[in-house]
Amino acid sequence: MGSSLTVTPAADIPECVAERGEKLVIVNLQKTPLHSMAALCIHAKCEEVSTMVMEKLGLPIPEFRLKRRVFIKVTQSTKGPPEEQVSLSIEGQDMYGFYFSFLTGVTVSVGERPQQLQEPFSIRFPWRASAGASSDEMKAQLTFHFQGHYGEPPLDKELIIKKGVKGN
Repeated sequence: MGSSLTVTPAADIPECVAERGEKLVIVNLQKTPLHSMAALCIHAKCEEVSTMVMEKLGLPIPEFRLKRRVFIKVTQSTKGPPEEQVSLSIEGQDMYGFYFSFLTGVTVSVGERPQQLQEPFSIRFPWRASAGASSDEMKAQLTFHFQGHYGEPPLDKELIIKKGVKGN
């Protein structure tokens, strides 16, 4: 389904099926090199064919849910004022915790003007207690900008950093 059948090993498996005399069905919008070996060629979109097959079999079609994982590492310097610094590093991850680039940018606002970050997403700024918060709390506003393959809008999140706490 949905393969040009020209790249190995993807092309090898369907070819083996046809060579063994089994029935090969190809679902692809364009003609493939294995079309002559196929018992049936369906020129349609894979989603449409899959939907029809699921309905015919009486199987429910699971709802698509896009899940994203963002890892934020907060590091605080151990030096006293005025050198107290906070470092943020941000990365997209897949569901297993491995690096995965799906962010095009991150906007970080800590009190003053927002700063636009590009990959690798990293920033340092001086410790400043947030207005209206206790003296050991600082708030950062983060806006995550996605590649948008699924039409995702930017996501705004507030990050609360507590002074002296590891793993904020």
